[in-house]
Amino acid sequence: MVWPLPPIEERPLRLGTSMCLLGAPVRYNAQAKECRLITRGLKERVDWIAVCPEMGIGMGTPRPTIRIVVGENGEDRLVETDSGRDHTDAMRAWAEEKAEELAAENLHGFVLAKGSPSCGMERIKVYKDGGPSHRSRDGFFVETLRARLPWLPLEEDGRLNDPHLQAHFFGRVRAVRRLRLLFEDGDWKRGAVVDFHTREKFFLLAHSTALYQELGKLVGAISELPAAEFAERYQDLYLRCIARRPTRGTHQNVLDHMAGFFKHPLRPAEKEEVREAIEAYRRGEATLALPARILRFLATAYQEDYLLDQIYFDEALRT
Repeated sequence: MVWPLPPIEERPLRLGTSMCLLGAPVRYNAQAKECRLITRGLKERVDWIAVCPEMGIGMGTPRPTIRIVVGENGEDRLVETDSGRDHTDAMRAWAEEKAEELAAENLHGFVLAKGSPSCGMERIKVYKDGGPSHRSRDGFFVETLRARLPWLPLEEDGRLNDPHLQAHFFGRVRAVRRLRLLFEDGDWKRGAVVDFHTREKFFLLAHSTALYQELGKLVGAISELPAAEFAERYQDLYLRCIARRPTRGTHQNVLDHMAGFFKHPLRPAEKEEVREAIEAYRRGEATLALPARILRFLATAYQEDYLLDQIYFDEALRT
């Protein structure tokens, strides 16, 4: 019996986002920075939780530009570019309160505004002694959000234009939705967890073989652990696993494993067609959807329900 995906797909994604990306005119210059990929391009239904840290601390719009500088004691400070007015303490207090609020929202992911000293990721410039930037870091709000929700999928609007980063981010987001749905009411059944883990096998293997194996050992000991402990450990390991970005090599390993289900029924020419599709993907000449589509067709033709149940196909055929 193939697991029906529609009930999960009908559950809206719950995504946080920088408010300007939804088209709100809240930037320093009273303009928006609409990200059409998320406002018009997403096929899934989404419940958006929008935040603007600068508006949150009362800076208003239009407002002076801000940047991160090294203070007198060597600590990073958030200051106005021209006046030097310091907003560090206000931003940290607001960010801690907001991150705590967001923890209760059961978010599946967060889309952030590139380049923002509050909402930007990793490459936000830090200035010293009035000179050029000398290193980079997360924005102040992102730093706090990571600390409070360390396994929440985060991505910037600009990086979502990269199809591989986009696929990885939204694949993680949908995976978090599936995981939350399994454990959300605390009344989960062992059989449901085993079924869930079985369906997730190839999806997880594409991210990390080692962590998938750890998850398998944990599921094998499910009857030996208190329910709360098992749920916490499984979710932690699962989220750590999907945080690893798949590569063409890890996908090839998964595809080869799936192709192994058809060693006997296929004729040599058919086996060669499957092999060439996988090789074309490995060489970067085809998307993941090509070999995935062929393998799903074979799974349907030969009634390999174990493969047809795999979440991997649902994700691979989106690429």
